[in-house]
Amino acid sequence: METTTKEYESVMRINSSGTFSMVRETAQSMIESAAAGAIVILSSVAGKEARRNYLPYNASKLAVLHIMWSFAEILGPRGISVNAIAPGPVNTPMWAQFAKDSGPDATANRAKRAAQLPMRRFAEPDEVARAILFLADPNNRYITGVSLDVAGGAPRYGDLTRGTNHTATAGPPPHAQMPAAVLGD
Repeated sequence: METTTKEYESVMRINSSGTFSMVRETAQSMIESAAAGAIVILSSVAGKEARRNYLPYNASKLAVLHIMWSFAEILGPRGISVNAIAPGPVNTPMWAQFAKDSGPDATANRAKRAAQLPMRRFAEPDEVARAILFLADPNNRYITGVSLDVAGGAPRYGDLTRGTNHTATAGPPPHAQMPAAVLGD
């Protein structure tokens, strides 16, 4: 209840509107040049979870999934696949800063979050990159409209489909991620 409308709109503008604009412009360029290819956008498992303190971020990442599903439907007939990667916690400076900001004991907060994951660790950036490359590979072009979780099983914990509402100390960062990766033939 502490999130202001201004804060909510800022996160939505960066994550949702930014992704929409990037995909629309990229798709238009691909259509004009008659290029088949793949668009892979970044969402988050946070878009599939209900976390008490992260409503703007979660809502923006769910919106990103709907953008992906809609563009997959629109662009499929033109040979353009559109998919999303939904990372969970990733070993990045952003997560290190978020853990630090979440309280006096950043190491304990980060360890607590990792312990909640079935794999008991954060992803490494190259694991996320390999998933993007898989979806962008021309040999996998028939895959479209898919959200691939790279999260060590995270959506199984705090997942809306199981009726839980997890409220961990450390969760997804409340600011934006880079919205997308685009690869053409």
